[in-house]
Amino acid sequence: MRKEKPMTISPIFADIYELDLNGNPNIQAFVDAGLPWAGIGLKATEGTYYPRKPDWFQKHYPLVKNLAGARWGQTFFRWTYHYFRVNEDGAKQADFYMGLVESCGGFDIGDLRPVVDVESSEQPAHASPQQVIDGVSAFAARIKSRHGQAPILYGGSYIRDLGITDHMGCAYLITADYNSTLPPHIYTAMGWPLDKLLMWQYRGNLPSGPAGYPRTCPLGPGFVDLSAVTIANGSTPEQQLEWLRNDIQSA
Repeated sequence: MRKEKPMTISPIFADIYELDLNGNPNIQAFVDAGLPWAGIGLKATEGTYYPRKPDWFQKHYPLVKNLAGARWGQTFFRWTYHYFRVNEDGAKQADFYMGLVESCGGFDIGDLRPVVDVESSEQPAHASPQQVIDGVSAFAARIKSRHGQAPILYGGSYIRDLGITDHMGCAYLITADYNSTLPPHIYTAMGWPLDKLLMWQYRGNLPSGPAGYPRTCPLGPGFVDLSAVTIANGSTPEQQLEWLRNDIQSA
């Protein structure tokens, strides 16, 4: 494996789905760019109906691993996420998600834990906090029984607005805040401590983020969400990569 340049910032992940970058992300360029680019997240499923035509995921899920080459599982990782629908059964959604991932090769040494995305878009207008807690908890329990690890929660304003502080069976948090710094209340208001915050999505629909962190990425021109690893806060970027490797191996 080629020697990576020492990192001065935390590892960075990009996450994409089939409509991003016209459906044609330049994964090889992303891998070849080296660190701090440390991995790609792919949207796998939503509810129990998406993707209706899974060709994009079926192509790109194994492609990320294959193009990562010698970086795979060392300095380059993959993760997949499910967009949770409150009005559908949580366990059935977990089975739907796991079924698609397993049909495309399953989980490997370079794969982070499954991620469940809980946001307000397309949710019932009057969903109660308890509905969300019960549904996501059922999803998380089924994921743990099938995968062996509790999932990661991606969440933010929707969970805060509902006043939810329950971790809902999830082990770590990814959250978004498109500013130059991440105020602690963004995650503590959801009941999460800093040592359980896995990533900060700093660049989304605004070209924002901390000084020195990139606003664009080698996947191609256009909008892409970017997240910086925050777990093991205060440690070196290399130690953060080691944390990711160790967490995968604990499955």
